Amino acid sequence: MTLGDGIRRNIATVSAAERRRLRDAILALQQQHYPGARNDSPPGGVSRWFKQDEIHAHSHVHFCPAFLPWQAFMLAP
Repeated sequence: MTLGDGIRRNIATVSAAERRRLRDAILALQQQHYPGARNDSPPGGVSRWFKQDEIHAHSHVHFCPAFLPWQAFMLAP
């Protein structure tokens, strides 16, 4: 498998280089912030990592019938 192939990997089996790339990507997302302030609508001033976490934590998509077809589409090569 090559990096960027869209396949999720088990963190226990990835190489040290892949682990470093994941860490570096997360750190980069934490350093990039959306413009604006927290009390804006939609909220700004938050990191891109925070926004990704917020979307996954507060989104209803994981609990609706359309989730499985959507997830299958997103994971398709």
